[in-house]
Amino acid sequence: MIVVEFFEKMFQRRPAPSKIEYPQEETFVESHFKIKQMYEELNVEYFQNKVNASIVWFGDKHKRSTRRKILGSYDISQNKIKINRILDHSDVPYFFVSFIIFHEMLHSVYPPKRGKRGRWQIHHREFKQNEKNFSEYARAKAWEKANKHRFLVI
Repeated sequence: MIVVEFFEKMFQRRPAPSKIEYPQEETFVESHFKIKQMYEELNVEYFQNKVNASIVWFGDKHKRSTRRKILGSYDISQNKIKINRILDHSDVPYFFVSFIIFHEMLHSVYPPKRGKRGRWQIHHREFKQNEKNFSEYARAKAWEKANKHRFLVI
């Protein structure tokens, strides 16, 4: 009887384990750039403190890719800006990281639109015009163009 009870308990249908909790992006320690502070400064300077998204690092600081690397993203469902940790390096200029944060903040203000042909446009005309309001826009775009190779394995 005891053996039967033991096996019945062992083979009972058990609930599925709860979702595995991985460390949140917020738990990573910032080493070079203080993105939350940068975000707050940009929010005051360009957005009248109206953007209320959270901001976190994501990814591995030392991992490079042979494909196009996403430097930042905005998740509309979570209202969260994510900045790639490969930018958290002393060789990456402050103005460039600020530009990436600014760009992602714009996504919260100017969401995607349907274009004339029905396709979604993420970087539509209004978005691009406002992106140029960043004080170091030309410098940031030039640095990005000159340094794209830094984010790839050659």
